[in-house]
Amino acid sequence: SSRRRHTRFLPVSWARRCVQETVTGVFLKPKKGAKKGGVGGCFKGAIQGVTGLVVKPVAGVLDATQKTAEGIKNSAATGGALDKKFLIEEKVRLPPVSYTHLTLPTIYSV
Repeated sequence: SSRRRHTRFLPVSWARRCVQETVTGVFLKPKKGAKKGGVGGCFKGAIQGVTGLVVKPVAGVLDATQKTAEGIKNSAATGGALDKKFLIEEKVRLPPVSYTHLTLPTIYSV
């Protein structure tokens, strides 16, 4: 059976990957465009690469803003508390039971 791999969202690695893709796109888009359409494709790829250099950071900032607003909304919806499944109940230990005040009935032989 194949198990789905769950990964945590790591902002630093995600940001690094986005910057890497953006910078490499500036160089790779013209190369791919030149292979497809010659000189015209090279210029088209260069325009796409430079556009990505501007658009991707703006999209990243908007995405971060959206995620922050979503977190604020979720906090407000729960009244500032976490979901019930994450709340920890405080365990209270009951005092020990003492039966010393009870006496057994006395048995008299007749």
